[in-house]
Amino acid sequence: MDRVAGDKREKCAALDLRPGTPGDALEAAQVLSLSLAQLAAAQGRPNTPSPPEQSAPVLEHLAAVRPAGFWVALDGDRMAGFVCSSLRSGVWYLSGLFILPEYQGAGLGRRLVERSRSASLGDAAARVHAVISSGGNPVSNRLYAGQGMYPWLPVMYLEARPPLRLPALPPWDGQPVALTPELLREVRAIDEAVTGIDRTLDHEWMLRSGRRGWVFRRRGRAVAYGFLGGDGTMSPGQVGPVAALDTEDVAPALAWLLAQTGDDEERVVVTVPGVNVEAQRLLWGCGFALRGMVALLGASRPFGRFDRYTLAGDALL
Repeated sequence: MDRVAGDKREKCAALDLRPGTPGDALEAAQVLSLSLAQLAAAQGRPNTPSPPEQSAPVLEHLAAVRPAGFWVALDGDRMAGFVCSSLRSGVWYLSGLFILPEYQGAGLGRRLVERSRSASLGDAAARVHAVISSGGNPVSNRLYAGQGMYPWLPVMYLEARPPLRLPALPPWDGQPVALTPELLREVRAIDEAVTGIDRTLDHEWMLRSGRRGWVFRRRGRAVAYGFLGGDGTMSPGQVGPVAALDTEDVAPALAWLLAQTGDDEERVVVTVPGVNVEAQRLLWGCGFALRGMVALLGASRPFGRFDRYTLAGDALL
């Protein structure tokens, strides 16, 4: 190890780590934007991140939920990096790890991940540890693999510019009902069947923040649900999460949601696991294209039925 690298490691090892608060969200979102810009430049691709003001609300939400998985690293008064995670139904999900370029490669990421996981779990044991990371970031992927979260599924950010060219689909008997907090019990039942995770805390936040959602019923039974707006990390025109009990309902539910997006959106983005072939067939067929690099869903073990699920984005799985 050379002198410069050694000094950098010593400096990062001495940084103060403290629990993040909702008031840290905007500065953390700025760190996120700078980190993504540096990664895009390293990968030789365009940088199209969401502005910090758009990403900050979901970080505020994650900071407010206990047990706290939101931690920041401080160099004096300056935020050098942060980590956020969530624990839902025994699934510990690393929502985000972002470090300013000048502090990278010196062990700070590992410190933050370990602190966040320890604080989130306490004495509890998670049945699954999971993360989404860029497929083109070998440093992060090595870090997560070293933490027992191994690349498992590809995740694609498919986007299109309105107006969307939606195909004609066979008649579908799913009846949309606008989501209210009182109906989230039906969403919870679908989530538990599809991914094994109760996301009621996150869906309550989505409704409070003005996102629109629907549950689709057939003969009185909830068979699918979906939101417009996602977690806000990609675009105001995000669609997701979308979940269906059966694969036959994936495409019609997603198509119905796409039809609700406005032509004034700059772009519509859907975060799609590679195994969700029904969503892929629909999206590629109506002009969506791959946005940037393919991401990787890493996990300590396989879980859920991602062939019938599209994600909220990166922060909320």
